[in-house]
Amino acid sequence: MLKLFENFTNPSNNSVSATVNGSKITPTKISGNRYYVSFNYSAGTNTFQVKSKSLTCDILVIGGGGAGANFSGGGGGAGAMIYKQYQKLNKGTYNISVGKGGDNSGNASGGGTIGKNGDDSSIYFNNQYIFYAVGGGAGSNPWDAPKSGGSGGGAGSNGNAAAESYKNIPSGTYGNAGAPVYNWSYGGGGGGAGSAGKSSANGIVGNQTGGDGLSNNITGSSVTYAKGGNGGYYNDGNYNPEDPIDGRGNGGDGANYSKGKDSGKRGAHGIVIIAFNLPKDDDYGDDDYGDDDYGHDDYGDDDGGGSKSKSSSATGSNNVAKLCASSKNNIIVGHSSKATIYTYQNNTWVYSKSITPN
Repeated sequence: MLKLFENFTNPSNNSVSATVNGSKITPTKISGNRYYVSFNYSAGTNTFQVKSKSLTCDILVIGGGGAGANFSGGGGGAGAMIYKQYQKLNKGTYNISVGKGGDNSGNASGGGTIGKNGDDSSIYFNNQYIFYAVGGGAGSNPWDAPKSGGSGGGAGSNGNAAAESYKNIPSGTYGNAGAPVYNWSYGGGGGGAGSAGKSSANGIVGNQTGGDGLSNNITGSSVTYAKGGNGGYYNDGNYNPEDPIDGRGNGGDGANYSKGKDSGKRGAHGIVIIAFNLPKDDDYGDDDYGDDDYGHDDYGDDDGGGSKSKSSSATGSNNVAKLCASSKNNIIVGHSSKATIYTYQNNTWVYSKSITPN
């Protein structure tokens, strides 16, 4: 017999649900049955709900980048970058926190205080953090030490210490140290996910760049994340610190001293991205479209009597609905002697085949 469901919708809403600040967001299609959801920095609550019994996902978590410093200061360290593939997420609601980039709180004309580290990004489930990416360390001005973080901040023009990255939590976390300083005119670069920050050794101008980021194509397009901020110069009119691109966890650039009023740039906000495949049609079971590994309620009874079945009056995009059943990627429309299966493809319902119920 057919086991029936009350509604049929876009299949991406049947396996997962995601919210940002309490508002539901729609997963973005990559290709085929591959989707992702992206969480950017926000002050409210973000959630990712697995409605099935489990879902295998690729997960990218990046902390907020640290701020760059003033007065030919060090670049900020990138937020720690975690990338894990084929991670099984069990049924339930996951709380998502995305780290804010560190603010530069210094006063360019008077030295001021060192900027701030980026905030941490995390995924929290069942009373524990299952992914935790530490925010990047702030770069230093000439009077303060750089800060450690997911990647360490670069040293200021009068310092020679290198700020380290924190211990990796968990394995698969990427972060590196910030650069020390070899010449008082040039701040060190902040550490990045791909390499440590660089310095202008022996006065070689232009080498105090931030550590390399890492390229990742979790969204279907290659993007470089978690790059360290560049170290500032003492006297170079061609150097201009750049504003950060949020959602990448990059460290902020250090300031150019000679312009007097330049401030180091804030760090870029972090990001959390979860990519997944929606279950294929044959994953539902080939006989009843009822409860299987995906945790759907079974509206039919197991003894074949049908007394618990529910029919629907919903109408699909083909405007046919008498007796309806749904199962994520499928709807069944028909009557007691024959039924037709429609499959959801490219945002529409397409005829698949006809069947004769048992």
